[in-house]
Amino acid sequence: MNTIYSPPVFLSCALAVSLLAAPHSAAQNTSEKQTDRPSKSKPSLSYPCIIAGPVNADSQLVLKAARLAFQSDCTDAFAAGEEVRKKMKELVVWPADSSDITADTTQFTVKKAGGAGADGASSDSAKSGDSKSDVAASDTPASKFMCVQKTPYQGTRFVVRQKYFNWQGDWFNILLTKSKDTPDEVFNKLDNIEIGPDTLPEGYVSVTRDTWQKPWILRNKATGKFIAIDTQHPAEAMSDWDVYAPNKDGKGKIICKIRFKTPSKNASSLLPKGPLSQIAVLLDKIIGIPKEDEGTMHPTDRLKNDVQKMWGNLLFRPWALSQPDATKAQVDKHLKKWQKGARAFHDQYVQLQTLYPQAQAALTQYYEEVLGKPHEAAQKMATKNLDIAYRSHFRL
Repeated sequence: MNTIYSPPVFLSCALAVSLLAAPHSAAQNTSEKQTDRPSKSKPSLSYPCIIAGPVNADSQLVLKAARLAFQSDCTDAFAAGEEVRKKMKELVVWPADSSDITADTTQFTVKKAGGAGADGASSDSAKSGDSKSDVAASDTPASKFMCVQKTPYQGTRFVVRQKYFNWQGDWFNILLTKSKDTPDEVFNKLDNIEIGPDTLPEGYVSVTRDTWQKPWILRNKATGKFIAIDTQHPAEAMSDWDVYAPNKDGKGKIICKIRFKTPSKNASSLLPKGPLSQIAVLLDKIIGIPKEDEGTMHPTDRLKNDVQKMWGNLLFRPWALSQPDATKAQVDKHLKKWQKGARAFHDQYVQLQTLYPQAQAALTQYYEEVLGKPHEAAQKMATKNLDIAYRSHFRL
């Protein structure tokens, strides 16, 4: 008898202990989302893991942060800065919310647009060690937020800049400097310039330039060394993180990467072959091809990007799946009307009804075999998560 699916091939990351096999506290197991986590009895996916670099104190520190981000309930692991910071004070620069970043003011001198000079944070923020960028709408300088590492490591300091860009969001820069400039001098030199190889002041080098992704910086308490993380473009699904540290010349060097999933062009291509991958292809066809007149919001492209993130979480981080706005009843009603529009639409609708229970059985088997779940628990997870996957394709 043929199996209902062929399991995907996962890379073995021998350099890292499997996150998903790690024990969880009894308190965690009480929540509904925690039941989606792998069983302790069976090692499963070896992610996240260290690649393209040595296993040492620095890479293990980054891996610890990546594991906490991976374990978080955030839909995007790269957005889990606040959750990681609560458990790991070595994280000293991190994403604060949907638009801003935060720095530990015991380690970084902070300047905000409209602020009162270096460390322009409120006394409460300074005492807590956190400083969030808070700018009035009328303030429009080039830089919205900057922070400068207070204590040089081997003569080098990190500088992070958040600059206004457009209605879609801000741009972020990570730099290194070997200069002896005071924080205010750093702020004055970098505030209104474009970050490029020919525009930086002497003694400054760019590590990342004008990125949408918000930087993470960690500090190794044992050595005082600072390590920066580029989490890659936020539209990408579970991309590798690039990890930078300053070399002896004061330039940023990638010391390793953190991998979160099997390499692939997109997350849906990692779905088990058979009904589950077939339903993903079918739902993508139903979404359709973007219209040329969709404007700057690109709603179809954004939806397809979000769908890829959803498939990645369904396979690797099922506890982090987010609930779509549309209910199943709303989606069903929409599709029943949609399928009357053309014969091809009707055929796709009929195929969807046929594939759905088969895909649910395949996902149940996946959770049994890969996450080590008992059949009843795997079936419950698959029922809930395939419903989320189905509804995630529609914004009604």
